[in-house]
Amino acid sequence: MTEVPFIEIQHLTKNFGDQPVLNDLNLTFKAGEFVAIVGQSGGGKSTLLRLLAGLDEPTKGSITESGEQVEGINRQARVMFQDDRLLPWQTVLENIKLGTTDKSDLALKTLSLVGLADFAETFPDKLSGGQKQRVALARALVAQPQLLLLDEPLGALDALTRLNMQELIEHVWQKSPELTMILVTHDVEESVRLADRILVVKDHGIALDLQVGLPRPRQNDQPQFNEIVDQILGEILEHDKFNDD
Repeated sequence: MTEVPFIEIQHLTKNFGDQPVLNDLNLTFKAGEFVAIVGQSGGGKSTLLRLLAGLDEPTKGSITESGEQVEGINRQARVMFQDDRLLPWQTVLENIKLGTTDKSDLALKTLSLVGLADFAETFPDKLSGGQKQRVALARALVAQPQLLLLDEPLGALDALTRLNMQELIEHVWQKSPELTMILVTHDVEESVRLADRILVVKDHGIALDLQVGLPRPRQNDQPQFNEIVDQILGEILEHDKFNDD
């Protein structure tokens, strides 16, 4: 019996004016997958994420999730952006509770999951950049979404904090077997470290759909790790060949 995909994208096209960004995409995602999307700037990675979130509408084609077409805001999804978007006049706990109509106990439990149980009454201006992103992650998770969309959430962090956040995101995903994560990143090593499937967006479409297949935890001193990184970079950086015809 064929497994029904959690998300099915059919003939998806997105134009901005006369400019095509994505053209005739056909993709499926399974429930519980961790997928990374990489590619050059302006290639349509974040646009695809916004379409999945229902923040943008397709020019053509459709996105179906759990058997229903996504129209308007996707209520089963949450987005974590590079900018933490915390409200400075609200405490950490109050910021997290914005993501749910439930009581404080769920917010506190989620805060504990991201390692900030002792910061519930702290205001955002007292937090480091990494701590703010942990709060942003908790706010996305507290609604218990089926789909978590990560749009360059670690891009503004220093190298050590970024590694710590990568470990946290991986931990959260492993703790939530039904949670599908889709990560947009410019960091190819980050994509290989975190995702089990990597999509390279190029020329308005998917140039590479790669299953990683490495055991966890993954380190960049592993030969196979670097072979995959090189393969992805080769696809991203490959120049089109022109002729005079």
